[in-house]
Amino acid sequence: MYGCAWRCRWSSRSPHARQVNLRWELDGEAIRETRTIEITAHSGGFRIWDAWRPESGRIEPGHYHVILETPARRVFGTATIVVNPL
Repeated sequence: MYGCAWRCRWSSRSPHARQVNLRWELDGEAIRETRTIEITAHSGGFRIWDAWRPESGRIEPGHYHVILETPARRVFGTATIVVNPL
């Protein structure tokens, strides 16, 4: 299982400013997208966490990218996880 967490700060007048989701990609191909998550942003920011576990149970080698974005696809952050073959 792989997990990602963010602590972010931002302010926006966008109608989706309080909604985010995480999109997981493996070598550029989408493998998971979370439901839209309602957040409460305070002056210190907000925190979000997600985990992905493949149905096969095997984590394939490759470059995993996790994108934190609004439903309108405004990107707030990305993370990269590199899995090397054994």
